[in-house]
Amino acid sequence: MSNFLKKGQRLQKAAEKKEVKKRIKRMYEIMNELDDVAISIIKSGEEYTEDTIAEVASKYTDLKIDAMEKFLLLGKLQNFKDNYERAKQKITGDERTDGSISVSDTTGGGDKEI
Repeated sequence: MSNFLKKGQRLQKAAEKKEVKKRIKRMYEIMNELDDVAISIIKSGEEYTEDTIAEVASKYTDLKIDAMEKFLLLGKLQNFKDNYERAKQKITGDERTDGSISVSDTTGGGDKEI
């Protein structure tokens, strides 16, 4: 293979790597923006469902919420809520000697141990 063809292949590989790098960078930008949206939704206390999450999120971002973004946002919301609840339990929970935590059940069924 001639040097001319090898140079062309190297340039093509470099261009492909550059394109992949741009796509990955854009993906991380979207992920960070979805983090901000999820935090804003949680702070506002606004109610949402799987069907209404796109409308709720549109109040906090200009990002178009398609199926993949919707899936990611719902996952982030659940993760942030779980972390918030765990932190809240550590602060207000009744920690026992065996490491379990007593959590009040808001449905009226009494305390539950985790």
